[in-house]
Amino acid sequence: MIFILTFCLVSVSGYQVDEIIKIAYQRVTTIAFACAICVLISMCVCPVWAGEGLHKLVVNNLENLASFLEGSFGCVY
Repeated sequence: MIFILTFCLVSVSGYQVDEIIKIAYQRVTTIAFACAICVLISMCVCPVWAGEGLHKLVVNNLENLASFLEGSFGCVY
């Protein structure tokens, strides 16, 4: 979505070639910086959630989905 927004910003506006390269560079560095922050937070700040906590959450959601599907489609079989 960020790439589409950048393309639209550049396409609609009448920027010079030098400004387009500058905007693209700023967008790429912003995206890289945000990705690095996300990786650091998930590795250093919340590593337990990314491991066992996430596993328990996924298991609970799959069990809820299975019970819903058993109730909805139980009479089909």
